[in-house]
Amino acid sequence: GKHMENGINIDPIPLSMQDFALAGNTNGNPSPPFKNLHIRVRHQVVADGLDKPLDWQKAGYDMPPLEWHQKLKRAMESKQTINQNGNEQEQQLTTNKDIPIILDCRNTYETDAGRFIGAEPLETTNFRDSWDVMKERLKDTPKDAPIMTYCTGGIRCVKVGAYLTQKMGFTNVSRLAGGIIAYDRTLNQNVQDDKNNNNNSHESLFKGTNYVFD
Repeated sequence: GKHMENGINIDPIPLSMQDFALAGNTNGNPSPPFKNLHIRVRHQVVADGLDKPLDWQKAGYDMPPLEWHQKLKRAMESKQTINQNGNEQEQQLTTNKDIPIILDCRNTYETDAGRFIGAEPLETTNFRDSWDVMKERLKDTPKDAPIMTYCTGGIRCVKVGAYLTQKMGFTNVSRLAGGIIAYDRTLNQNVQDDKNNNNNSHESLFKGTNYVFD
């Protein structure tokens, strides 16, 4: 219907209890989607384990999906150039300037299903473990090194960006605005233009499956 998006009903008008009881009606028999409906208030959408909350408004640059796409393409090209030339000095000069550190802020079972080309998974089971992993991974990294972060919908990478800037002192931090979901939606909107122009400039750089949980 008109309120469907990605197969999900986003109708802003809530169902009455009577309508809810009849939802999924089959052969005239009520078939509600859930046996019981419970609503519980949570203090955090994603539990981070931090003693004090950070300022989520100071979490680095919120990079639009198409800009993210172009940044990844340039990073890939820079890596290919280094590999072809095999110049160690050029590699040292190019790495910090043109090749960002791309951190996948999701959990292991998500990154195993799919991730961006060139991304480094944090290899965590729980999000609250991310802080110790990043401290170890970035302990010798210059504070002005480009760091790009992403997650499924944009919540976890905001927290990671805030931690990187406020707790670890990094000054060149960005995150994928809207996460993988926004990236996929944006690229799909540009695919038809690519086909019409006989190019593949918007071919997705996310390989595998975007594991989405609720």
